Amino acid sequence: MASRVNEIAGFAPCESHGLNVGANIVRILAGAWRGSAAPLDLTVRELNEAVPLLLGTGAGSLGWRRVARLPVSSSAAAFKLRQAYRHHTLQAAIHEDQLQRLLVRLRKARVEPILCKGWSMARLYAEPGLRPYGDHDLCVTAAETAPAMEVLNEAGGRCGQVDLHQCVPDLRDRRWTEIRARCQEVLLGEVPVRVLGPEDNLRLLCVHFWRHGAMRPLWLCDVAVCLESLPDHFDWDYCLHGSAACADWIRCVVSLAKNLLGARCAGPACPLALHDIPGWLVPAVLWRWCFGIDLPPFTNHLRQPARLPLAIFNRWFNPIRSSYRCLRPAVMADRPGNTLEAFRTGGSAHGQMPRTATPCARGLRHSSRSGHGIKITTPNKRGSATGQPLRRKTPGKPRNH
Repeated sequence: MASRVNEIAGFAPCESHGLNVGANIVRILAGAWRGSAAPLDLTVRELNEAVPLLLGTGAGSLGWRRVARLPVSSSAAAFKLRQAYRHHTLQAAIHEDQLQRLLVRLRKARVEPILCKGWSMARLYAEPGLRPYGDHDLCVTAAETAPAMEVLNEAGGRCGQVDLHQCVPDLRDRRWTEIRARCQEVLLGEVPVRVLGPEDNLRLLCVHFWRHGAMRPLWLCDVAVCLESLPDHFDWDYCLHGSAACADWIRCVVSLAKNLLGARCAGPACPLALHDIPGWLVPAVLWRWCFGIDLPPFTNHLRQPARLPLAIFNRWFNPIRSSYRCLRPAVMADRPGNTLEAFRTGGSAHGQMPRTATPCARGLRHSSRSGHGIKITTPNKRGSATGQPLRRKTPGKPRNH
């Protein structure tokens, strides 16, 4: 598997020392979401290097599922993965109970939200605890925002962390009526849950991975799980409809899920050229995974000037994220001009994506926390030219989306 990753990435083993940890993460996560995965040959040293990154990006449960029957399962590093698996399994049961009570309250107030990410993805894994999440992403119309906020305030945090959106994030080029018409209802216990249709869900997962610069390997696992769950009537034309750059990145993210993680595409034949992706993309993803998500404060490097160039590169020169900010296809994403243009336009992840004319589907501008763990995301009425989000920082642990 390691040689296969090196072959895809286009580098020789002797040249890939800085990317070996990323390659090991790929080996561990490949097929981990299924009921059974291929055998894995992993040393204790390789596991020790990968465990902090797996835990830091929410993939600890998947890591334990892969190593549970290996000789390295008795190591101290594997014990950390096992503890994460136990914790996430318990949290999954708590989140499901909270979500059921929340949806019952909202429906009494005549609010019909659409759930995206979170439980809507966790239900597709072999076990709910394999896909941790920290909040419930609920999407409503502008008219439903006020009654939804009243319900959440009355709940007083008893329904967990809630991320309330007007329209659907990362689907700003889709009309609300179109998204709503394609939604599906699935049961959580005895409570019906409205989730995105398969086409919108795959598009959202790919754009979310692209927008955040491929930061978490767990998000690519989401894409892989979604691909293996596609129905026979999946409409690729609708999924790819819209911006040419966005369609190109959906193709690239799907290719990464298939070539790196071994995802099997269910449903109708995929019309995308999945093996024709830029040569820089796989090394860029593996390189990003080598550093996890918790980058140290930039001021920590001021006392060690020799590390400044690498710190600057890791923090700002991400060709994947820059291509989203500038709406560039993958074939142009590694050009230095994209990073400069991202700085010139304010570096917003919200400013350049094409949008529909529907008011509630405009770019998401304002984000703040209020009340009991409630995060409200609404269109910015000020019409900021740069689209820079206005955020109020609050203490707390980083969330798993």
